[in-house]
Formats: sequence, structure tokens, C-alpha cells
Amino acid sequence: MQIYFVRHGEVEANLKKVIPSGDELPGLTQNGIQQVKALTGQISAVNRIFSSPIPRATQSAEILAAHFELDYELSDALAEFDTGALKGQPDEVVYDVWDDWMLRKNWARRFEQGESYEDVKARFLPFIQSLTESLTQKFPDDIVMLVGHGGTFRAMLPLILENINFPFAYQNWIPNAGFVHAKSSGESLICTQWGTTHFPAN
Repeated sequence: MQIYFVRHGEVEANLKKVIPSGDELPGLTQNGIQQVKALTGQISAVNRIFSSPIPRATQSAEILAAHFELDYELSDALAEFDTGALKGQPDEVVYDVWDDWMLRKNWARRFEQGESYEDVKARFLPFIQSLTESLTQKFPDDIVMLVGHGGTFRAMLPLILENINFPFAYQNWIPNAGFVHAKSSGESLICTQWGTTHFPAN
């Protein structure tokens, strides 16, 4: 079993360094579209694709699904964490809560009118556990792509990848149309690539 955790392509909010609203139009920039298309040259095969329902992710998933000649399924579990009242503000305003989550594990703290870490965990982990159990039992050779968001992936992946911890995820961004690759090893998921960082095979 292999899983690609793919971040969406570039949107205007990324260029402006502001927190996306979640319903950006017209969606991906032209550069973002090209980023996602270029990603298809780095991944040779995929059997199933799931996507966050947020437009910047679904547009990315549409491009990837067309390339691999697959349909894709939506899952709220893959949505970006909800920053509530901070949407549209400069990126750095999230750092106070983000640092509390990632550095101090104050997981009950939430964004005003938004989510706590525990909220994100409550939707993300059951989805991943159900997916990995299904793949392990029925489709152990499948390659799955999950199209979503850098924040949610960085916050959640230390919980499920055996060789990734919170300090590493805190320090290492996932670029637009970048990915984290993981493969099963016994009952564990092992990260083999995080963005441009490769990990030695066991």
C-alpha cells in the first residue's frame, strides 16, 4: 500500500500570503494549473483519488484524475483546518495558534469561529484508519492519492507516519503541488518522501 498526500496547486491567496477564504474564484492560478500538471510526471500510477471539497483542492484533483483516467471522491476529512474569523488576513496571524498546536501540543485551543486541533484530528484520523484498514485487507498493492492542504497534512501526518515527528512537520513546508509519499511497513506507515526530502528505505 502506498499513499500520496498531495497539496493543491497555487491560488492567488498563496501569492498574496493571506489565508484563503475556502471558496476562491477563479481557483488555481495558471501557474498553479501547471504545477499540478507537472506533478503527474513525478507519480507513475494511482488506483484511487480522494479530495478535500475545497475548490483549490478539487480543481487540482480534477487535473490529476483526468491524467490517471480515474474518478475522484470527496471527503470532508481532507479539508484545510478552519481558521474562522482569520480568513483573508495575512498568513502570519495563524502562527500563535499553530505554534500552540505544533510546539506545545495545546490541542484544545481553537481559532475564533474555527477549529481546534482536536476537531481536525476527529475528522482526519477515522478516515485514514478506515482507508488503511480497507487497503491492507482488500487492496494491499493499491496506490492512493489524497489531495488536500498543507496545514492539515503537516498537523496530522506526525500522528500516522512512523518516522515523522512534530518538530519535523513544523519546520518543513509542503509546497504547492508538492507531496508526501508513504508506504506500509507491517502495521505502520513510513514516510519515504516529504517535499524534496527523501528518507532511506528500511
